[in-house]
Amino acid sequence: MRIIQVITAFWLGGAEEVAINLALGLRQRGHDSCVVAVNTPKAADRVGEDQKKRLSEGGVEFLEIGGPHFRLNSLIAPFRLASFCRAWKPDVVHSHTDIPDFTLSLARRITNIALARTIHNTTLWPTHHLMGWVSEQRFRDDLIVHISDGAKAAYRKLRQKYALPESRTQVTIPNGVRKASEKERFDRTALVRECGANAEKILFCFAGRFTSQKGFDILLDAFERLPEGVLNKLQLHAFGEGEEKGRYFNRVAEQQLPIFFHSPIPEIRRLFPAFDAVVMPSRFEGLPLVALESLAAGVPVIGTSAPGLGETLPPEWPLKVPVENATALGKLIADFVGGAFNTEQLRERAARWGDRFTVDKMVEAYDTAYRDYLSLKKGPHEEKGIAH
Repeated sequence: MRIIQVITAFWLGGAEEVAINLALGLRQRGHDSCVVAVNTPKAADRVGEDQKKRLSEGGVEFLEIGGPHFRLNSLIAPFRLASFCRAWKPDVVHSHTDIPDFTLSLARRITNIALARTIHNTTLWPTHHLMGWVSEQRFRDDLIVHISDGAKAAYRKLRQKYALPESRTQVTIPNGVRKASEKERFDRTALVRECGANAEKILFCFAGRFTSQKGFDILLDAFERLPEGVLNKLQLHAFGEGEEKGRYFNRVAEQQLPIFFHSPIPEIRRLFPAFDAVVMPSRFEGLPLVALESLAAGVPVIGTSAPGLGETLPPEWPLKVPVENATALGKLIADFVGGAFNTEQLRERAARWGDRFTVDKMVEAYDTAYRDYLSLKKGPHEEKGIAH
């Protein structure tokens, strides 16, 4: 098969990582793979450059069809993508998240495209509602892949919102992650050297975009509630970028909180084993790679019951609090720092649960879903769809 994965841009993002891992995995299984980015970041992106390097080393083509100007790209990118599809002749074009969805909804008005979409989040088109409506009008019985039950519910809600039928061709395929090898894994000494961490402290990690979705402001609220005795025993190292980073940085400086900001780094899963816990105060998620990578590394996740995030955590996980509850989050952090939990047992349980989510399982499931979808499109029983 020849398959194009369409992403927003080469940059920090879980959906982008899924698409890149999928393209590389399909290439290893003998398929022709290509990754097309609709936008180009305004500034050089270390994570994005690493993504391109991995694709190049894995024998996967990649292409950026737009510049850094979102509005201009929305006009140009559909024509460029349609032209590329006519030349490359893919069997399936696979869209990841809203901007690629919009681009493909217009491109398929120009050229015939067999389309797959992965629903990567539990909140869809929270802004730009008109673009969402335009996109969804062009999607009918395409292959729809849900990464979680929450994503499936969000897709159903979106289609109902626009009074559109759901696709009859739906499957659920959880995200998969790769474990860092022993050679790749950071230890405490490496974390001190690379990030300036204090090895004598309880070390927490936050990794993601500084946006409302990720709930870093809730984490700051929780830290501001912690007693000085607890704050003196811990450090939080936050890796990411986003429109709220400057405001968060100023707030941390004003309150003199033990929080240290870092730029995003490629393959951050390598760092997780050196931390005592990864903190995810999210308001909503899809099926976040950070949580899966942390668990796979045997590192406990302090998280919320947010849609999508709750599905990544083991049943009856004790390090989970309600969404947007800074008081509960602060108490949980204080209890963790105070030794209220058997961290060795939590690490063992995390690692066992994390083994469920592998890239190999994910790629195999997508490979099967593509084949079944194409068979239905070519066969006489198209109306039956793929079983949920």
